[in-house]
Amino acid sequence: MVVSKREKYIGFSAGAAVLLLLLNNFVLDPYTEAMSQIQIDTDKANTQIANNKKVEDIKTSTADPRWKIMMAQGISSDEAQAESNLQHSLLTWTAAAGVQTQDLHADASRNDGVFSIIGYRVTVNASTATLAKLLWSIETTNSIPVRISEIQINPQPEGSDNLQAHLEVTTLCQPDTSGPGAKAPANLEDLEGEFQ
Repeated sequence: MVVSKREKYIGFSAGAAVLLLLLNNFVLDPYTEAMSQIQIDTDKANTQIANNKKVEDIKTSTADPRWKIMMAQGISSDEAQAESNLQHSLLTWTAAAGVQTQDLHADASRNDGVFSIIGYRVTVNASTATLAKLLWSIETTNSIPVRISEIQINPQPEGSDNLQAHLEVTTLCQPDTSGPGAKAPANLEDLEGEFQ
């Protein structure tokens, strides 16, 4: 069978069309899909990096200087020193606020992971203004890590500005765990809700 020139051109054209279709389906389409997915992933990664940088910039630019000071000082490793610091600080704060201290006593320290939580219970008589000043002093301190764990305020007598407040104030201590028989340090997440 003899093939004419015209039939040859039609055959070559059909073969080229099939070849282009196969190249498109098995080479070009997967390549373009992969490239577009890479571009999408790159854009997502760049956006995440930019967001992380913004958050880090905000943290460093607006970070509370009190927190920076506490982090630089570190958490005490001596329970007696931490308890003494808390007691001294409470006495200083109550005197500066002008409240009358009725009772001040230490609670037994308790362990939470590698941290010891040291607490004091203090009862004071104060007016609303002086009690607010005391609470502000405690909450804004940068000398020790401190938290008001519990507070109860009662008027004495009812309906007056003479208040009696019972506070439980706690601080953290991280005893030295490098000695013999010391347990391995836990993660900081163990205290996730303790000092927030």
